[in-house]
Amino acid sequence: MAPKKIDIGTVATLGVAVGAIGGALGAVATNLAKLAIWQLPLVVIGVMLVISLPSMAIAWLKLRQRTLGPILEGNGWAVNGRVKINIPFGTALTDMAVLPPVSHRSLEDPYEDKEAAKKRRLLVATVVLLLLAGAAWWIRSDALRHVDDAKKAHYFWESNRPAAKAEPTPDAAK
Repeated sequence: MAPKKIDIGTVATLGVAVGAIGGALGAVATNLAKLAIWQLPLVVIGVMLVISLPSMAIAWLKLRQRTLGPILEGNGWAVNGRVKINIPFGTALTDMAVLPPVSHRSLEDPYEDKEAAKKRRLLVATVVLLLLAGAAWWIRSDALRHVDDAKKAHYFWESNRPAAKAEPTPDAAK
């Protein structure tokens, strides 16, 4: 099968399209360059509003018609009527749950994979012990190095200390 040839009309159409897009971008850039610097953020905000305002209006309209029916039906509950979610009902559904006064919270997971939890605890303990051993080794070697450096500095200053000049005795002055 022979490769399909590109028609000269297609090439011309693409050239016109690229030229039109380039011209439009050039016009926008020219007009933006004419604006004062304080007007540029206003242009950006305006473009954002033009793009997002229609979708925000549609979302607002859809949220005003929200119902609990699809959620309950998705969980296996049969609901035949439209259960409208108003502001107080929506607030009650999204409030933080509070435990009753006589109950207590258990942090133990009855469905936890015991073997995986044991391996995870062993890994964490090993990493902590290795970090502690490394820190102890570093502190000890650093402390010993400072002791050695202090001794060397002491010997250096003692060996290079200028000899004290002897005061001339009155006899030597004569």
